Amino acid sequence: LDNFYDRDNPDSAKREKYKENGTHLQKSGHGSICTTQKGDVYLCHLCGRPFIPEKCCTLGRETSIQKMMWTDDWLVMEDGSNLAKDKIPESGLKEVTWSSEIGKVKFNPWPEYLISPRIERTNWTTINNDGSITIKGQQSLCSLDRVSLIARQIRSVYSSFSTSLDFTPVVFQHTAGITMYYDNMNNISLVKTIEEGNEIIQLVSVENGTKKEYSKTLLTFKGTIDMKCTVNGKSLFFAYKSKNSEKWIIMENLFDTFKLSDEYSNYGEFTGTFCGIFASDLNKRDSYATFHYFNYIDELPCNVE
Repeated sequence: LDNFYDRDNPDSAKREKYKENGTHLQKSGHGSICTTQKGDVYLCHLCGRPFIPEKCCTLGRETSIQKMMWTDDWLVMEDGSNLAKDKIPESGLKEVTWSSEIGKVKFNPWPEYLISPRIERTNWTTINNDGSITIKGQQSLCSLDRVSLIARQIRSVYSSFSTSLDFTPVVFQHTAGITMYYDNMNNISLVKTIEEGNEIIQLVSVENGTKKEYSKTLLTFKGTIDMKCTVNGKSLFFAYKSKNSEKWIIMENLFDTFKLSDEYSNYGEFTGTFCGIFASDLNKRDSYATFHYFNYIDELPCNVE
């Protein structure tokens, strides 16, 4: 930022404030100091990794670590610079492993990294004996009230997310599917719904409050549908298939990954982009959709095969 007092300016974190300073990490700050058993000093701090030249951070606020040292009067970077580094030397400490937050999971036991906005999920979900989850349709993803959305933050701009859905819409106000969700005014979804008695699959995007519906595809099969979204750097795309098929049908529309970001959004809150499952019923709020698993993978490259 140009000036600390810009914090009261709603545009202070926008793209025009970025500095071409030779580091990939931007918006660095809000750090906590720690000292290791060996006496080395590190700073854990928030930052953002923007797409270039768009200068948009799809992953939102992230955490980085820097090697530091104390001088006679202050803490400084070990190399004497003031640029955040995206790589630092190994600490030499014993490695500590954590449980994985990627891969295919069921919903029982509940994965703690899956969250829902604003309202307690137990009021509109049921965990089934086989570990699947049934979601009661509520308001649309554009709502700030009762949204039936379960999601997790993506960890990489090279990743994929998939699930398997059982859902029988009765009227066109019944929808269910998967979404790449930044906020209620910026999201992209692959939905199953019904039109004139025919079940269809459709892409729907909301970009800074403007909704766009893409061409509808008539489903040629009944029953379970698998859905997938692939984030491949600056673009993302959706695909679907029947449960018994091995070949994904790729939707023709490509979307810009950078638009799901704090900087592009008019309502940015530094959350980063989420991938999730949802159901919506704008009629009587009495339709249900069952999702059999939640499968998130960090991968490079990202291809649908």
